[in-house]
Amino acid sequence: MNYHFQPHKIKSLTSIFIVALEVTCFAQDHIDHPIGPPPKIEAFQGVIELQKIYHIPADPENGFYWSYYLGSPKTVNKNMSLYVEPNNDGKTGAPFETHKYWASIKCEQALFDYAYELETFVIVPVFPRPTLDNGNNLYTHALTRAVVEETSNELKRIDLQLLAMVDDAKKKIRDSKYQVPEKFMLWGFSAAGDFVTRMSLIHPEHIKCVVAGGLGGLPILPMKELEGTALDYPVGIADFNDLFGRDFNASSFKSIPMKFFQGGDDENDSVAEGKQLEEKSSFLSDSYSYDQCIFVNGYFGEKPVDRVPLVLDIYRNFGVSNFSYVIVPETDHRTDPFEDEVLAFLKKYGVEE
Repeated sequence: MNYHFQPHKIKSLTSIFIVALEVTCFAQDHIDHPIGPPPKIEAFQGVIELQKIYHIPADPENGFYWSYYLGSPKTVNKNMSLYVEPNNDGKTGAPFETHKYWASIKCEQALFDYAYELETFVIVPVFPRPTLDNGNNLYTHALTRAVVEETSNELKRIDLQLLAMVDDAKKKIRDSKYQVPEKFMLWGFSAAGDFVTRMSLIHPEHIKCVVAGGLGGLPILPMKELEGTALDYPVGIADFNDLFGRDFNASSFKSIPMKFFQGGDDENDSVAEGKQLEEKSSFLSDSYSYDQCIFVNGYFGEKPVDRVPLVLDIYRNFGVSNFSYVIVPETDHRTDPFEDEVLAFLKKYGVEE
């Protein structure tokens, strides 16, 4: 799934119409398809001020090899959880400056769309999406199996790197005399939706609530097997212990309020189908294995919208106490038709009681 950015939603860019000179400058900085100047970014000097966006550099000693953006609201509700949204710009193998640009735009957009109203801080990581030697890509933005199995220092366990970023941000916020709850909320769309649903299953004890959209009808399932078929990550949790070195925390996962959205006309799907599956020997995907695609299409259906009712039953039967999966009619791969519902959900369930 590729993220389709919606430039009409950027409310604070002073010049949304880009002149040729600006485009030339961005091209020289290796930023693909800019929509305008980035937001004003501050260098962190030890104290967080309100209504600012800070670029926090990588800090390997504290567990993260990539930088992140930290956005501050107009006012702070000390009981509202941090808002975390993974970056996802659809740029395979792009220079890091491209990812930084789009992550900064995303941070600003998250402030205007959600965090100002929620009165909380925003965290957006800047994870790259490198091209591999076989021509495929390491789909970090979706937290795929290949990403979880990656062993290089810089890209190893980016789920843990994101947790380290959150801890770093909480320390900076508290050092600036603001209070913030321990758990954080997650929102993601398309590949970022995959990331947040997988993140919530891997680390449920850290998550206050989660909202996701554009998932192709298939969030990760909290099951080891279905119809006699083992559900390996990222379809399910059959090999959870092998991958993460501990047992799945089912009780914490069941307690997370979750709401997922699927556009009724959204056909964006990371599960291969049709001609893509004709030759197993030549099959190549950055998201699922050949056998996983065959199983998903056979059991859940080839159309994302057809998978939603079955997934809804699985989550509810598993015992997730507050779960809904909503089909949004006449909606393709975009978020604007349900953003008000996202905000209402986060406002209701992001508060630490």
